[in-house]
Amino acid sequence: MRDRLPTQLDELVAAWRAPEAWEGEAEAGGVTMPAHVMGKVAANELVVHGWDLVRATQQPFDSDPASLQASFEFTSMMSVPVKKPLTKACSARWWMSAPTPRCSSRSSGQSGRDPSWSPARR
Repeated sequence: MRDRLPTQLDELVAAWRAPEAWEGEAEAGGVTMPAHVMGKVAANELVVHGWDLVRATQQPFDSDPASLQASFEFTSMMSVPVKKPLTKACSARWWMSAPTPRCSSRSSGQSGRDPSWSPARR
């Protein structure tokens, strides 16, 4: 798996660069949905499970702000009541008027992870 992942990610990026990848419908895992939505699902999977992997291996998590924002917006649609548009959720103040933590922490928390989790040291 470790040696296949970089190649598979490169192939995914190349496929997403084609405009037609975002048109029509797409199928993955037996689920069919609009291709642009499937792209958001896949991008969220990369952010969330990338976080899982680096945390489990005690590495720092680093992702570009646009991917974190997209992941946060995607997970927000499924996990909290929408009180305001989520387009500025990670850069503005949260709808409960609490200070907004780092977007990576918000995204991991929205997906059911504990942002402060790390494996037990041996």
